[in-house]
Amino acid sequence: MKGVEVSKDIRLGPTGQFPDGKAYPGDEGELSIAIAIDPVNKLIIVEFGKSVAFLGLTVKQAIEIGDALINKAKKIEEMENASGTEKRKTDEVPLGGATE
Repeated sequence: MKGVEVSKDIRLGPTGQFPDGKAYPGDEGELSIAIAIDPVNKLIIVEFGKSVAFLGLTVKQAIEIGDALINKAKKIEEMENASGTEKRKTDEVPLGGATE
């Protein structure tokens, strides 16, 4: 996406793991995503690394992603309030696996 750079060190998309077991026959397993901010366009970008029809999240995962989205939104608000320029930041959020 124009204006947002994701670190090449982050591996996005399927991990091939099923840390919570296979939820249903079409379950493709854990998915590693990145949540980035684009302060120029005041957007929060979620990069899945592949086409995704839907996500199945545990309660803990839903809270973690919700918190990450809120933190990115707050970061954009802080940057707007400070009227400064800050480098775009990206966090990796593995879905279905242990977080660091």
